[in-house]
Formats: sequence, C-alpha cells, structure tokens
Amino acid sequence: MIWLAIGLTGAAYALAWRPRLRVVGQGRGFGLRHRQAVAFAGGLLLWAVVSSPAADALAQRFFWAVCAQRMLLVMAVAPLLCAGAPAAVLCRSLPGAAALARRAPRLYGPVAGFLAVNLAMWAAAIPGIMALLLRSPVAHLGEQLLFVALGVLFWAQVIDQLPRRSGLSHLKRATYLLLASTQQRVLGLVLGFAQTPFYAHYVGRLGQAGALTDQQVGAGILLVPGVLTDTVALTVCFFLWLNDDAHGKSGARTRAELAAAPGWRPRS
Repeated sequence: MIWLAIGLTGAAYALAWRPRLRVVGQGRGFGLRHRQAVAFAGGLLLWAVVSSPAADALAQRFFWAVCAQRMLLVMAVAPLLCAGAPAAVLCRSLPGAAALARRAPRLYGPVAGFLAVNLAMWAAAIPGIMALLLRSPVAHLGEQLLFVALGVLFWAQVIDQLPRRSGLSHLKRATYLLLASTQQRVLGLVLGFAQTPFYAHYVGRLGQAGALTDQQVGAGILLVPGVLTDTVALTVCFFLWLNDDAHGKSGARTRAELAAAPGWRPRS
C-alpha cells in the first residue's frame, strides 16, 4: 500500500514536470532545475527502500530498525522531497496556484513545524503507541505517511518552497535545526540510559537483556546518525549566514566609499 502512495506521488510530480522541461530556469523565483527532479526522485526511491517489506520485517524484530526507519523518513526522505521544489512544480502546473500560494496565510510556521515533528517523534516512542504501530498494518502505514508529511513541513522552513520563501534567516534556520537535533539527543538519552526495556514486543522476541541492548542501539541511532542531516544542513546555513553578513558589510563599505568620492551621485 505504501508503494502505491509513493508511485502516485511520483507519477503526479512527473506529469506536472514533463510539460515544463523546456522552460526550466525561466521565470523569476520559479527556476526549476533537473537536479531538483533528481532530488525528488531520490527521495521517493529512498522512501520505497525504507518502507519495503524487508525493512518492515526487520523493524518487527529490532527496535533499532524502527529508529532507523523514522530517522531516514524525517531526516533524509523529507529534505530530498523538499529539495525537489514540489510547491513550485504544483504552481507551474495549476493556473492561479502561484497567486493563491502568495496570498495564503502562514498557517504552518516554524514553531508549528518544529513542534509537530518533535511531538510526533516523542509520541511514537510511548510504549502503548509503539505496541499499536507494531500490531496494526494500517496504523504503521499512517505512521510512515505522517512522518514524511510532517518532515516535509519541517524542512520547508529551511528549504525555500517557491513561490513562497521561508521567513527564517540563515542564522535562524541554523538555530532551528540545532534545536531539533537537541531534542532528538534528549530522546536518545532517555532511551539509552533506561535500566529496563520499554517495549514488551521486543522483550518477547529478544528477552530482557537482548531488548535492553536493542533499545540502547536504537538510542545510539538517535544520538549519532539520526542528527547527521541536521548537522550538515546547520553547517551550511551557518556559513551562508556568514557569507551574507560579509557581503552585507562589504556592500555597505563600498557604498560609503563611493559616496565619499568626488562627483559621485546616487542613481535615482
């Protein structure tokens, strides 16, 4: 079922993109590039692998596999889909969509995006909810769709989704990602330093000691690989902010020097 959703998403994107290939790069703020289509396709492919029956079977056996699935969906699949500029493709395909997007109120800002993803991560780690997700295929399907959707909304605050741009500066985007990484580490510490395993499902499969070790491995995934994407993006945002700051000061200095030069007049 999840592959059907992935296939429909890919087909809709391809149909929207195909008639527009000849105008790639045209239109201010709507410059679509082939690399964006590659990023979107890569996100769908990774999503298919992460949600494959083999991956789900592994998640039924080991808690660390569940952690890996969730981290990949939110921290790898979602940013790749965002990098594919789905909003711009949609606005190019539907008449009036761009104007509607510009006028639409900001119903989903950085605070809401941050809270939605992080609360979902914590809620899914609650033993009772975890038991339901492991027991019900429908609940598991909803979990994966929800994590991807919330992940896209989270990363849309960092990766501009034209025709609208993020309201966050590069420095604020870096702070946003740093806070997200911090809360993931806190969740990892809670799971890793627990003295007993939280999930009866894995105790029944691995035994008390085995389930505790499995839980600690899952905590390690949250602490290290789970925050890798955030760390890379944070570093990029930080250096972009430094670059913008340097250019801003350089530009101000250049204007001051020109103003002091004899015979210079500002362009009207």
